[in-house]
Amino acid sequence: MNVDLAAAGKGGAKDAKGKKDGKKKKDEADDLSPEDAKLKADLDLLAERALDADAGVQKAALDAMINEIRSSTSSMTSVPKPLKFLRPHYAVLKAAFATCSNQANKTLMADVLSVLAMTMGGEGERESLKFKLQGSIDDIGTWGHEYVRNLSGEIAAEYEELTADKAAAVNVDSASGTLGSVFLLIRQMVPFFMKHNSEPEAVDLLMEVESLHEIINHVDPANCTRICLYLEQVSRYVPEPDDRKVIATAIACLRKVGKVTEAVRFALLIGDIDLVVEIINSCDDPYARARRACRTRRARACGALRWLSLIHISEPTRRTP
Repeated sequence: MNVDLAAAGKGGAKDAKGKKDGKKKKDEADDLSPEDAKLKADLDLLAERALDADAGVQKAALDAMINEIRSSTSSMTSVPKPLKFLRPHYAVLKAAFATCSNQANKTLMADVLSVLAMTMGGEGERESLKFKLQGSIDDIGTWGHEYVRNLSGEIAAEYEELTADKAAAVNVDSASGTLGSVFLLIRQMVPFFMKHNSEPEAVDLLMEVESLHEIINHVDPANCTRICLYLEQVSRYVPEPDDRKVIATAIACLRKVGKVTEAVRFALLIGDIDLVVEIINSCDDPYARARRACRTRRARACGALRWLSLIHISEPTRRTP
């Protein structure tokens, strides 16, 4: 009799929990505004049609779904409503992706799943990157800043795994693609970060994949100062000899845009007197060379800098009175 009562108690608890969950879902549905309720119904219908056997119906549904997601992820302050409403369909869409035979539609579905994986993917699985490498690589920025930032974090983890065996790093494969495929994505992401004044994120991404030198290709007079100030800060937290490589990258950026004085300052940070001389001698104007040489001598910013260290700096020809 006691066993029967216990079983009855457990059954009653399950029924109560089921009723509670059902009531919670009903309350959530009731809380939706008319516009949100319509959006949810539309997305539910699109998710259903994305499973259709007809390739034309499937493509139309995926295109409409992509337009809804892109318009909502352009500026994310919270989880966009399309992503929230499509969460229940994530597992079903993943299963449909695995069996999809139409390559064009499979690419579109991979793009959708890559974005949904931001909030639905399991920890450490890097599903967002996995699906993106099977989707379209172009116009990655159209999915919004948060998506690109999330992808950046997954790429860092993926690169570390791919290059764990340095000897096999060139031809290594993983579940989400090759190292070359990852770099195709990176070359889309770095210009996006630079365009949106997120230079530190571009620098961090390139450092994670050991390609910091590529930041030089994206430097211009407008962003050079921000990039170099960040590199200066970063150099203080990386071990030797990587700190010198970071400073050397900053110097290359400054020299590219003609900021010779700042380049000299960075060269002094690492105590490279030969580089100081080389930078100053690279000035086309002989009088500018002389001015910078005098300022450097006067500053004595580096203990290793002696008066004779700059003896080989080209001096301007004296004017005859």
